[in-house]
Amino acid sequence: MKFIDMSISSTGTATHTALDIGCGTGYLLSLLKEKGMEVLGYEPGFAAIGKFPVPVEPAFFPSPAIAGRTFDLIAAFALVEHIPDPRDLLRAMARYLTPQGVAVLAVPDCEDQISNGDLSMLIHEHYSYFTLETFSRLVESAGFETIEVRKSGFGGMIYGAFRRASSPPPRQPVAADDLLGRVAAAHARLREYLERHEGKEIGVYVPGRAVNSLYILRDEIKTADITLRFFDDSDYLQGRFFPGFATVVESRAELIASPPDALLIYSYSFADRIIANLGTSLEGSVEVTLLANLLDGRA
Repeated sequence: MKFIDMSISSTGTATHTALDIGCGTGYLLSLLKEKGMEVLGYEPGFAAIGKFPVPVEPAFFPSPAIAGRTFDLIAAFALVEHIPDPRDLLRAMARYLTPQGVAVLAVPDCEDQISNGDLSMLIHEHYSYFTLETFSRLVESAGFETIEVRKSGFGGMIYGAFRRASSPPPRQPVAADDLLGRVAAAHARLREYLERHEGKEIGVYVPGRAVNSLYILRDEIKTADITLRFFDDSDYLQGRFFPGFATVVESRAELIASPPDALLIYSYSFADRIIANLGTSLEGSVEVTLLANLLDGRA
């Protein structure tokens, strides 16, 4: 909400109407309504039904229900990455934005995973995986100019505020990076890590992010006689399994009570919190490695 407030204030004009595309339960709309705005949400699913007293169009954006209307604020959080043709969606947003209006968007930040060749990001099955630069370029190519784009302090998101551009953006050269080469390098580092722990028991914290990479290396894991254990703080995941692995997900308490030989923390956003929660409980008894450190050669 702070980023939205900042984005609105940057326009220097009053904001009377707001549209939230993919509004979920309608929570954000309820906050904007409290600020005196006339609000409308789009949500084709059932999440918004009766949760908050805000109007929601149960359809995909755009629809005839808003023909001829424009909005001072258009928000779309965790939406663009799910769209097969995101530029087409963004162009539609520009058409429904007032000349002085602002579009506030948020997408997952995949910069670290892309830089490190970490395929674990594919677990989300998104159509697009953005960095700060590629996200800005996409939105600008759809008829916007950037007010501000920033990384979130927590949660692994990119937030952007945009307004309609007065002229088409200049063409910019795009440097094609060797993603497949980085993926191969990442797997080589993981393979080396496995070889160093031959015959050992390795715990993987936040296994949901690890299953793609670990499944690709399943033969190496078997050859090295490595026993995998999975740990997660989610009550929902504990006691369950991930596809391809007969490894039950355990809790942090089970990790502390019966620690493995080594622990690989497979999270970027929550690594510091996991370390803090573990405290000194594993100190001196378990080799703890962060995935980010492993993939960039620091471990």
